[in-house]
Amino acid sequence: MHWGHKIITGMILFMIFILGMSYYMFLHHTDTLVDEDYYEQGIEYDKKLVKLNNALDTAALPAIKVDSANISISFKSPSTFNLAIKRPADAALDKEFKSDIPKTEFVQSITDLKSGLWLLELNWKSNGKEYIKETYINK
Repeated sequence: MHWGHKIITGMILFMIFILGMSYYMFLHHTDTLVDEDYYEQGIEYDKKLVKLNNALDTAALPAIKVDSANISISFKSPSTFNLAIKRPADAALDKEFKSDIPKTEFVQSITDLKSGLWLLELNWKSNGKEYIKETYINK
């Protein structure tokens, strides 16, 4: 038996495989673990964290009611807001509603939303402070 030839052939094939994978990784320059705008996202997260901490003040939290047909939001004081309704499973179904005019009440129909899990992300500004509230709903 000539095991030496088989071992050398196996080692050469393994080395070609490793070199091919290395070439593929350098050629595509995609790493899903690192975002291109990592630092910008870090700065934005710090701003979001401040808004989340502001929302811990229960006196400022709006009342959010969700039923099978509508989402209704009652703010404590007139507020400008941005409501994003996001579908974790399909970003193409996301919806966004915005008001630059201060309101105390907002009602939006959700009869056109597919059934399943949705993320409600409410950003609002009231009395000079910015807030954010995130909650999941199951329609």
